[in-house]
Amino acid sequence: MGLPAPIGMYVRQDIDQLNSAGAWDPYTLAYANAVRAMQEVSANDPRDPRGWTFQAYMRGFPPAVASPDPLWGSAPHGSRYCLPWHRMLVYMFERIARSFVVANGGPLDWALPFWNWTRNPSLPLAFRQETLPDGAENPLYVADHRNPNPFPGMNGGAPLPPDVVETDYIMSFKTFEDWDGPPPPPEDQIHDLIGGPSDLDGCGRGWMSDPRCAALDPVFWVHHANIDRLWVVWMAQGGRNPADPEWTAREFSFYDSDGREYTGACGDVMTTLALGYTYAYPSIAAQSPEVLGLAPSHRTRRRSAPPAPGEEPARSGTELGASDEPLALGARPSSAEVPLGGGAEGALRTLTEARSMRRSVYLTVEDVSLEAHPGVVYAVYLNKPEGVRGTDAQTYRAGILSFFGLVHTNGDGPPTSAFDVTSVVAFLRSRGEWDPGRARVAFEPLGLQTEGGSGYETVPDYLPDETGVRVGRVCLRAR
Repeated sequence: MGLPAPIGMYVRQDIDQLNSAGAWDPYTLAYANAVRAMQEVSANDPRDPRGWTFQAYMRGFPPAVASPDPLWGSAPHGSRYCLPWHRMLVYMFERIARSFVVANGGPLDWALPFWNWTRNPSLPLAFRQETLPDGAENPLYVADHRNPNPFPGMNGGAPLPPDVVETDYIMSFKTFEDWDGPPPPPEDQIHDLIGGPSDLDGCGRGWMSDPRCAALDPVFWVHHANIDRLWVVWMAQGGRNPADPEWTAREFSFYDSDGREYTGACGDVMTTLALGYTYAYPSIAAQSPEVLGLAPSHRTRRRSAPPAPGEEPARSGTELGASDEPLALGARPSSAEVPLGGGAEGALRTLTEARSMRRSVYLTVEDVSLEAHPGVVYAVYLNKPEGVRGTDAQTYRAGILSFFGLVHTNGDGPPTSAFDVTSVVAFLRSRGEWDPGRARVAFEPLGLQTEGGSGYETVPDYLPDETGVRVGRVCLRAR
């Protein structure tokens, strides 16, 4: 059985535009009331698929939960099925929420709003209000499970930093295969900074920064509506989805507003029109590149060659060099020296050749361990000179080390993050800033912006010197 057919065409709107005259426009208020109604369903019957907790556990659930539903925790995170799975999840959740909106006398054309964090990096107003217009508790407000640092914290309107919400990298590719693995929109690092510090034992602190608890926060759904919108924008500018049967025929199951189970295939959800919804800003032409985060990057990342069959993308290829000792990450910038072997320079000579003949260079951060989520992410730089900060530092940036996808490895071994630094190395060589015998990889913590801050300042003193985050190995590879 395929996914339930849409009964009309709905428009998902920008929640900040809906809130332009205040927090409680009819659509956002309807969402809050629907969340409250779904929470009441869960309180009365935790096994009802229409309930808030039940739907949240579709994404992930804490280890203490007994007798989980077979569909709980089925998110294929870290794979090329991530985008279509989340599209189906949000679509079915939206149908359930709409049934409560309509039953409560809300807008008949209600659709889930999206939070465009590129344009507005602060939490939308409605999620920062402790009460609804009638004085009742606001179910969109999560008091104790969002990042409180630095003051005023996420609930007080502290913005996400610019490095975290940019989308030019993801928009620069044309196919899923170009990503050489799972699609890398800034989903994970936004999860990290919204939730903030969290433990590894359950859902006691930051929800959004823990994959098992993230969907308990109502902001999860409007965040993922925006991720889904970016997929639409990417396709509008020429992006191409996989065409192989293994991807198009892959099926996932969900529950609908009638409590019945439905199954959909990735190939059935390649466009939102097939599901009966669109976005108020579905294309680049609808908003300026700056609004969408599509301003041209000062360096272009190129497509990487796919790994050989059976190889792990993050650890495949020729090792050029690796750090000698583990590195602890804390409140202050830290760095690892990477001695390069004699074959490194030969492997990098292809960077001067035609694009089709070049080898790719990857920086891998391997065997990452953490005692608890530190509540920050780390910008990773290659050979960044001392004193270079702000936008000037972006030229040397390899990427963002996020912990949302690394907190739980499900027995797959120590987690690894890989960054394509081909263009960074080529830039360094062109500037005479490349040392053929040694590379320096720096890690600088990024948190919420402070009031009046630039968004690029080092994390202040709220982060302890010892965060419990440890990098086992830093490596450069050519492929």
